Amino acid sequence: MGTLALLGDWTSAPPAMAHATGTLLYVATEGDDASNVCTDPDTPCRTVQHAVNVAATGDEIHVAAGHYTPTVPLAQMVYITKSLTLRGGYTTTNWTTFTPGVYTTTLDGQRQMQVIKISGDAIAKKYITVTLEGFHITGGYTTRYHEAGGVESDYANMIFHHNTVISNGTTGIRMDGNISFTHNTVADHNEYGIVGGGPEDASLLFTNNLFYHNGQGLLIGGGNYLQIENNLVHHNTLGFWIQGINTAHIHNNTITENTPEGGITLVGVHHLAFTGNTITHNQYFSGGEGGGVNILYLFDTGIITGNFIAHNTTGGYGGGMYIESQALSTTISHNTIATNTAQYGGGFTVIAANNTLVNHNRIYHNSAQYIGGTLLSLEKGIVENNDISDNIASDTVGGLALDASYSTFSQNRITNNSADRTGGTDLYCYEVCTATNNLIARNHANREGSGLSLYAKTARLLHTTLANNTGSSGLYISNWKEGTSNQVWLTNTILVSHTMGISVTGSNSITLDGILWHNTPITVAYPTSSTVIAQHQVWGDPAFANPQMGDFHLTSASAALDRGLDAGVYNDIDGDPRPLGTAPDLGADEYRYQAALVATKHATPNPVMAGDALTYTLTVTNTGDVDLHAILSDTLSPYITSGTTSGGTAILPGKTLTWTPTLTATGGIWQETYVVTVAADYTGILTNTLEIDTAEGITGTLITTVTVIPRESEKAILYLPLVLRANP
Repeated sequence: MGTLALLGDWTSAPPAMAHATGTLLYVATEGDDASNVCTDPDTPCRTVQHAVNVAATGDEIHVAAGHYTPTVPLAQMVYITKSLTLRGGYTTTNWTTFTPGVYTTTLDGQRQMQVIKISGDAIAKKYITVTLEGFHITGGYTTRYHEAGGVESDYANMIFHHNTVISNGTTGIRMDGNISFTHNTVADHNEYGIVGGGPEDASLLFTNNLFYHNGQGLLIGGGNYLQIENNLVHHNTLGFWIQGINTAHIHNNTITENTPEGGITLVGVHHLAFTGNTITHNQYFSGGEGGGVNILYLFDTGIITGNFIAHNTTGGYGGGMYIESQALSTTISHNTIATNTAQYGGGFTVIAANNTLVNHNRIYHNSAQYIGGTLLSLEKGIVENNDISDNIASDTVGGLALDASYSTFSQNRITNNSADRTGGTDLYCYEVCTATNNLIARNHANREGSGLSLYAKTARLLHTTLANNTGSSGLYISNWKEGTSNQVWLTNTILVSHTMGISVTGSNSITLDGILWHNTPITVAYPTSSTVIAQHQVWGDPAFANPQMGDFHLTSASAALDRGLDAGVYNDIDGDPRPLGTAPDLGADEYRYQAALVATKHATPNPVMAGDALTYTLTVTNTGDVDLHAILSDTLSPYITSGTTSGGTAILPGKTLTWTPTLTATGGIWQETYVVTVAADYTGILTNTLEIDTAEGITGTLITTVTVIPRESEKAILYLPLVLRANP
């Protein structure tokens, strides 16, 4: 069903296709080649080769359904040396409707020869253009190892649509030149499904194809522009190998269960957009890189975004994905990378020399011997807004290892990861690194940092929450290089619920400026070779919202509120503005004060008699934790006649009463009671509307209805009719 959905419904006619400008020729199994020019649909030729021989450049050949086999022992069934269009999927009674999914036109080499060979002018390097559509190409064979058994094309631009190429020996198709390859199936080839490429200016398009049970599904080497989109690639030895392309767009493909050489490898691409792909259950067992995706020698620009990469395996680096980039800029964003396995970097590995942005990725349930989640080695990098959770390393670093010369590390959530050494994050900083608004919580390690291990020449950690990490110290600090003296500043930190807060080794200078301690018997342990300065320390409960469920947002009871210093950080881990109180909060989260109120309006009595007094009581209570500056507008019914408010304002029919109270947090109450007189001649429903607006953004409408009934003295008298009956 998935294949049908991808390739389209061939049981009805595909969209109309433009015909060649030349003559139409016809071929059918019951036809005759003798002295036949193939132009009469009632007397078609017998073989495709004969039609090709008699056709002129630019002609179009329609081939009726049937099983075509070799008629003479040649090197190939069909040999083309001119620009032609060949289409199968017709019948001898209908030469105009193209339905290859209903009427199958099979070209079968019967393991004796190549099925189709196309040759342009190799001496003059002149390309011809050949269109092949609607054929089932099978049984191809060649003794020339570098050629394809199914379709071999040299110096030809190919338009190849709605074909099935299956079981043609070593290689199904080999093409050069410009290629348009859509809605095809390529399957069951020992070495390669397709080998393609072309000159430096070639454009290559592969869309809506199915590749399965090949050695390598698609091997592309050379060309200017490559687009691979909406293909299904499964159960090949290697899904795709792409090399030497200037610009490659790889979009919305499903690449799954390719083994043992993995999903897709790209080598030497200058500009890459790799987006929206699903890469799952691929395996690379030889110890190479990238079980799912392997990107080597990326130049100029790279965008890898919106991909789902899961359940892939490699014996080397990057179970889900491996990227080695020399690009001027590389962006890796909004990917989901889950349940992959490797020796190094279970989720993915990136080695990049220049500007790299890694943001908004979700990386979870990956595993490795070293670095269960993500290994990033960056010269200059920004790592922000990533969720790295539930990854496992049997040896070192459960969640993230970041090696960087110059980098910023902000608004990341590193939670529930585990390893023998360093549960959450290893941060190596060779020059200057800044970490801001990060949450590192509920990780586990038996030694060094259960939450964070820091090896830094110069590092500034601003608004960090380190909480509930188990097994060893929450934060471990050591020299990034033997014999160096390192500078580390931690400003506005929450460091709670650890057996030891900070463990320091080597020679380091550490300044703690603004820190909340709680449930940590040993706060800092350090040798005499290091210096630790702690100032603006706070002891108290951080009062997280629900740490057992991973919610480390602050609540109104937190001791971290308004206890921080101005560190030049003006938003928090969620992007909320900072500060929201009188000073910044400690930790990654800035408590977002809640504006809330409850309003009630009672009318008594209800029901009320016409002409009687009616009492309204309005009550507004501030249930939030910020002061409210309210505007209350109460619109009266036109069916009342008199009254005054407690402030002496006259009450008139249909008038709007306005109040502007300030309700203090928390629990401030404002109340107003006023009495009106219901019109003596009115009965029915009396409606009163209260509009609420506050400067803090709370708005609402409260509608009160009262039933007005007639007075007893004015009730109508009902007389029953008198009926006289004679006695029986």
